[in-house]
Amino acid sequence: MRFNYVLSIGSNIEPKLKHLTHALTELTTYGYISKRSSIYKTEPWGRKDQSEFYNAVIIFISRLSPKELLIVIKKIENKMGRVKSLRWGERTIDIDILFADDLVINEVDLKIPHKFLNERKFILVPLAELTEDIYLPHYLKSAKDLLHECTDSSMVEKLALTWE
Repeated sequence: MRFNYVLSIGSNIEPKLKHLTHALTELTTYGYISKRSSIYKTEPWGRKDQSEFYNAVIIFISRLSPKELLIVIKKIENKMGRVKSLRWGERTIDIDILFADDLVINEVDLKIPHKFLNERKFILVPLAELTEDIYLPHYLKSAKDLLHECTDSSMVEKLALTWE
């Protein structure tokens, strides 16, 4: 069975672009990236006393189940030096599963769709770019509609960077 995932990736520790690219390379060991958004510079969400992030959203196709993908993501984050200290703190890499096809999973360590998705502009802006007007069955709306309704006023700026 093949799963279509939508993943969010971010970094706010230099070299940010290199960390994002490295994470994508690591992920391709387990599937392939069919589409990726532009890279965005964003304000931190949750904890404002840290560096700005580089964020993007990708569509990732894999035979891994959502639980297996979560395990792989944690391994990649650990391998890349992510240290969990403060909630929403600085990180070399952060990879979140936003969607897995039309699945709904509500477990302690895995929530699909991502529980904060509709509250985070840094996710909704690249998601809206990537999915355009595609209907999101979990929300009964498009990403553009969710973005329009989002009350997050954080800065999200499209960068003129290209993927390495």
